[in-house]
Amino acid sequence: MLGNLIDVSDRSSVELRLRQAGFADTSAEQYRMRQLGWTVGGLALGAALGLLLKVSAATVLLFAVLSGYYGATRWRARVDAAIRHRREAMRAELYTVAQLLAVYTRTGHGPVEAVREVARRGLGPVAAELRDAVGWIGGGMVPQQAYERLAEATPEPLAARLYRLLGSATTSGGDVAHALLAVSDDVRGERREEVARSAIRRRSAMLIPLLVLIAPTMLLFIAAALPYVIFGT
Repeated sequence: MLGNLIDVSDRSSVELRLRQAGFADTSAEQYRMRQLGWTVGGLALGAALGLLLKVSAATVLLFAVLSGYYGATRWRARVDAAIRHRREAMRAELYTVAQLLAVYTRTGHGPVEAVREVARRGLGPVAAELRDAVGWIGGGMVPQQAYERLAEATPEPLAARLYRLLGSATTSGGDVAHALLAVSDDVRGERREEVARSAIRRRSAMLIPLLVLIAPTMLLFIAAALPYVIFGT
């Protein structure tokens, strides 16, 4: 459990998570060094705070452990948050990318040419991943292998589905535009359900002030009238 919290994993797993978070310029060694630096700094800060307050040795140790734990988990939390935000951005972008790819394939472009045009014009994380695939294909990699590599590395399952579809389209042919439109419809449906779930969570959060503040006040007014109702005084 502690290993999962402080991200004790092998190098390949760390590099994959950094790529999914958009930190491709950060190596696994740099990530570990920053994690170690924050851990040591947290331990020192907690111990210094305990000594400054002149508390017992056990309390100083507790401060050091808590502060060190925060330092050890800070970079993992930062990477997790970046992956979560990147997935949200990819879900928002996927619908447009799939529609554009369908338009290009319907106007005579092949799957690789359509991806190249969308990747050249796009600015979001999906377009950035497609640019990686275009670069790998330009370097001699088989298109299906390039898209499969993207599908295995991307943090968003719907993006992986799109990449695998593009990979199969380079070998099987057929009506790729129809499949791309089906993917865009699924993305739109997922977004609609996500918005509905978010609205339900917000409505539930609005009930908290009612239950915490207003309901006790109403109970007090009712309780204040009970002696008169029961005893007539």
